[in-house]
Amino acid sequence: MQLAQFFILSFYYYLVIKNNLVKQIIKIVAGLALIIFLLDFFKLEGIHSANSIFATIRTMVFLIYGIIFFLQLLSDENLVKEAVFINSLPDFWFNSGLFIYLCSSFFYALASNFLIRNNIATDAPIQTVIFLGGIIEGILFYIGLMKAQKLRHEFF
Repeated sequence: MQLAQFFILSFYYYLVIKNNLVKQIIKIVAGLALIIFLLDFFKLEGIHSANSIFATIRTMVFLIYGIIFFLQLLSDENLVKEAVFINSLPDFWFNSGLFIYLCSSFFYALASNFLIRNNIATDAPIQTVIFLGGIIEGILFYIGLMKAQKLRHEFF
């Protein structure tokens, strides 16, 4: 599932990011991620493990994509010329939701195998942070969907 999620979200960022160099990098990173996933799944951590190496890399890559997209929105001259606020764009809210969730789950992805192998029961606070990040992500996605619906009604 993590690999499918990686390709779907990479395609999303490929569509919304305008810089051609970054688009080429997204293509290359997708190929590298497939290799890392296969190595992690079959060789490094194994089938019966949480595959935290790929999860950590996936999360870090999406955080970088999210920052690049946000910087693109801040410096987009077309939005400035048309007097469009970035908080009126659905993609801003989708990106914000993803970013908050990924920030909250990054350290768990990084340490999941350590916590599992050592039977550490203190990962409950980490799960709570991830759960709260997921709730905030859902709220921001809802706002983005409302913005998308509003834009759709304005055009038709």
